[in-house]
Amino acid sequence: MDVIAAIATGTAPTAIGIVRVSGEGCFSLCDAVFRPANGRSFSEQDARKMVFGEMLDTQGRCIDRGLAVRFPGPHSYTGEDSAEFYCHGSPVVLRELLSALEPDDQSPICASTPTPTATARKKASTI
Repeated sequence: MDVIAAIATGTAPTAIGIVRVSGEGCFSLCDAVFRPANGRSFSEQDARKMVFGEMLDTQGRCIDRGLAVRFPGPHSYTGEDSAEFYCHGSPVVLRELLSALEPDDQSPICASTPTPTATARKKASTI
């Protein structure tokens, strides 16, 4: 399955924006775009616990500071590894974070919501 990433809070400016990432290999992508303040890599963080840090662009520059959390599969919304980033809700910040999550050596990430994957794995319902 491909990595899926999407802005979960819509495209209008908001106080807090959320970007969700899901799929095999998503934690290694998150390692590249999130620098936790505690010095441990994102993939080494405790599951289901928020951690403060910096969100980085493809050049390693800070886009924003905020929180991130990882959800190892199968005990996640989609049933596979997933993560969420909580940052300022500026559309520019959210687009930059999505852009940074796009792997250089692969086709672009699927800019879709994780809900179809969760529904297919019977982790969520569209009703």
